[in-house]
Amino acid sequence: MRAILLALLVLNAGILPGCIFADFDVKLFEDYSVPLKEFTLSGDGDAKIAVVTVSGTLNNKPAESLVVSKPSIVKETVARLGKAASDRDVKALLLKVDSPGGSVTASDILHHEIVKFKKRRPDVKIVVAMMDVAASGGYYIAAAGHSIVAHPTTVTGSIGVIFVRPDLSGLLDMIGTRTLVTKSGPLKDMGSPFRPATDEEDKLFQEMIDEYYDRFVEVVAEGRGLPEDRVRAIADGRIYTGKQAKELGLVDRIGYLNDAVDEARTIADLDEGARLVVYLRSEKADAGVDDPAVLRPGGERQSLIDLGLDRFLPGARTGFYYLWLPEM
Repeated sequence: MRAILLALLVLNAGILPGCIFADFDVKLFEDYSVPLKEFTLSGDGDAKIAVVTVSGTLNNKPAESLVVSKPSIVKETVARLGKAASDRDVKALLLKVDSPGGSVTASDILHHEIVKFKKRRPDVKIVVAMMDVAASGGYYIAAAGHSIVAHPTTVTGSIGVIFVRPDLSGLLDMIGTRTLVTKSGPLKDMGSPFRPATDEEDKLFQEMIDEYYDRFVEVVAEGRGLPEDRVRAIADGRIYTGKQAKELGLVDRIGYLNDAVDEARTIADLDEGARLVVYLRSEKADAGVDDPAVLRPGGERQSLIDLGLDRFLPGARTGFYYLWLPEM
């Protein structure tokens, strides 16, 4: 069993593809202390379109495993935004989003950083390219863009908040054990997984959820230029297809990644020679903008077989989320 688990971890860590993608500068593990480097994907002009990818569940905690440690999605994305902002040749930003969202705080930090980027570089146009999923927190950050292009099969929407917490009280009763808590106040252990929540605690949690929900609605209303009551009418947590989202005013157009690149050129008034660039730490990008092995968050190589072990082994942390993740 141990041998099987180790083999799965090796595959999931992307070690095997290091033997397959021979045209890359292969390194067993990424060195995240190495400064970001710019690589050109296409074009030869002076003006640049910087590609920044946000992929996976949004969090601001470093990803730790048995074999590798890497910065959080938030930290890596902020680093790339900072590099693009400091380059005066960057005239457009292509934000490639493939995320079901994540924690309320991580989503809000990324949205704040994108807004800060816009204030620092008002001359730069931001086009969001939605991929498989740009839902909940994924949409929260997308709403800050100047233009949003959804793939024909994108899943988006899921505007809302969820508070996730386990309830182990039934299991403890079954095995005949209990947890003793000594506390300074009656609400000090609210959210404890070892007992059901009280009515008062449920009310307090709902008040917090309502506050985070109001913030989400404000972000969408401001970013999309929609009346707040209209946003509330469609922000009941449901997901939308790209076509439905366009009809509701949540996205601007339906298209593919190349269409999003064209959109960036158009709204930034750039010609065909504008360079499409990406920021990586150690491996040169020899493929196009849609190559998954190039544009994973942090620039790490994609696994040949992605088993999702990083999602399921750690388990969901108790907390407030802008997140659409049915398997949770």
